[in-house]
Amino acid sequence: MSADPNIASVLDALARAHKAARSGSKEAQSGAIGTRETYVRSLLARSQSAARAWTNWEAINDCLESGSPAAAATAWLSLSALRDVRMSLARDAILGAFGLSDPADKDRLTLCRLAEWLDDEATRRRLSSLDWVVEQGYPDFLQEPGAVLNAQRVERLHTLIAPNWQTSQVSNPELADLRKLLRPTRNHLAHALHAEILDVPTINQIRRFIDLTLNLATDAAVLWLGSAVGADEFREFHREQAIKFWRYAFAEPIAAWSRDVEQRRQAGIKP
Repeated sequence: MSADPNIASVLDALARAHKAARSGSKEAQSGAIGTRETYVRSLLARSQSAARAWTNWEAINDCLESGSPAAAATAWLSLSALRDVRMSLARDAILGAFGLSDPADKDRLTLCRLAEWLDDEATRRRLSSLDWVVEQGYPDFLQEPGAVLNAQRVERLHTLIAPNWQTSQVSNPELADLRKLLRPTRNHLAHALHAEILDVPTINQIRRFIDLTLNLATDAAVLWLGSAVGADEFREFHREQAIKFWRYAFAEPIAAWSRDVEQRRQAGIKP
């Protein structure tokens, strides 16, 4: 998991940040940390938005699996608008997650900004320290394990993300490799008239890229905000919500298709 199970909500994180601002570190008292907290909170929101879109895309595709009642019903009823819905969900997920890996230029909202911050060894030590979790308001029994987990989060962020992919190297190339693989797809979605997809990534590779951006943004939120809903918990909750939604959404088309087919049979018309 990307966050401590006992420290589960962003509201708790904001309360600890407020406490730190009043009586915590010099950075918090000066307001310097506040700017980074705001940035990280926005990163987390964007990564969660991309992950939600992807869970809905997967849920709708599961419902429309070949041979399923929903697939038969939507084909029978000519519900062609579903193609636009599916494309919109895929576009939102891929473009949203891909943008989080853009180089840290200008005012972009990107994980690569974190890499700039973490290029400073003193910052890495600070975020991994026991003092840091104490100042964030961790309860006593979570302070030492919290510092250990923070050190792991700092390591993941520092080894996976570069400030600029063309000028920097990372020791773990997974995110960089997936970004390179997905770039033609991203360009096609963003500039369909001017881009061509040569090597189409697999669904598993797209899913892994989106998962990684959410994992890393959640790591950052725990580090700078004090807590965040765990990435695994977030995905599972919204997966269940998406499955429930699309089951309800397809219930009436399936019922209408079934009634229509039955009426044709009763009238002696071949369905």
